[in-house]
Amino acid sequence: MIRTVGRLSYRLVIIVAVLACISTAQVSPPWIYKYTTARPGDPHIPSLEGAAIANDPVNFMVLFGGRANVAPLNDTWVWDGLNWTKLNPTTRPCARDAHTFVWDDARAVGVLFGGECLDRLNDTWVWNGDWEQKFPVHSPSARGAHAMAFDEKRAVVVVFGGASANGALGTRNA
Repeated sequence: MIRTVGRLSYRLVIIVAVLACISTAQVSPPWIYKYTTARPGDPHIPSLEGAAIANDPVNFMVLFGGRANVAPLNDTWVWDGLNWTKLNPTTRPCARDAHTFVWDDARAVGVLFGGECLDRLNDTWVWNGDWEQKFPVHSPSARGAHAMAFDEKRAVVVVFGGASANGALGTRNA
């Protein structure tokens, strides 16, 4: 969300999925939302709906996809604590929104699953500095608007709920 006051723009970064909020100087506790000042000419993420973010606890946060106006995107952005940078990987998931993207601590990769682009998807991608599609033997059914989290105790990514062509869905391991 971008707010403009005079010549200054303020960007509110709310990251519910990973419970992290960023200021230009430091990482804030997850329950505090902050504004950052955007200077004219700074690269910024377009206003998005349905994008997803995975938080690599060592390096940066990675944002993928979402919808700007009516068009789904397959943009990859990284936040290094000071700036957003748009990346242009040669391989990447198709444009989508309503997907999930979480950090898998056990494997040190981001995991992206499902979402919507015309139809609901059930593809699995990992991010380790570049995108790679995975083809698991068992996979949750196609869905969008679902939840996903890393279960530290079992060292697995868990997908919950969402919407399919047949209605609401339950829980499965990704």
